[in-house]
Amino acid sequence: MFYERVNRVFTCARRERVFTGESPCRLVNPEILKNFPTWRPRERWLNQHDQEEETRLFRELSPTIAAVSRIILNTGLRPPKEILLMEKEHVNLTDRVKRIKLDKVYMIPPHSIFVANGKDGTKRMVPLNSTAETVFEVLCGDKTTGKWLFSKDKRPLGSIKMGWQ
Repeated sequence: MFYERVNRVFTCARRERVFTGESPCRLVNPEILKNFPTWRPRERWLNQHDQEEETRLFRELSPTIAAVSRIILNTGLRPPKEILLMEKEHVNLTDRVKRIKLDKVYMIPPHSIFVANGKDGTKRMVPLNSTAETVFEVLCGDKTTGKWLFSKDKRPLGSIKMGWQ
């Protein structure tokens, strides 16, 4: 898989005239290539469950864990940092662009969230589907959490064990 990707990069670079030399992939002995393992896509099991099964599962979870789980499943946010450190100000459920000022001014697109505490300190925008929007509407409407989506005492125990306060 890696050999094929590197080969494609050099081919594309030559075609775009960014690289004019000979691709190092062409220098690899074809007999060696025969011994490379081949990449096979794995079978995916996403959404391979009954709707009733999902309903029963979420019924057994606490409201906080259920909210975090739905956010993870519907947005791809990484727990615990990206979710637990999210402020209500970073959520845009309107049809207009929302501006927030942190270290600079950021514009959050409609029906999106701003991830200020991403992996490696990166910031990004994440679009919301209808399920995620419903969860964020409830969380943003909770006055007891202050500026955060989850208050310190409502954060899941797993996050506290990992050092999040």
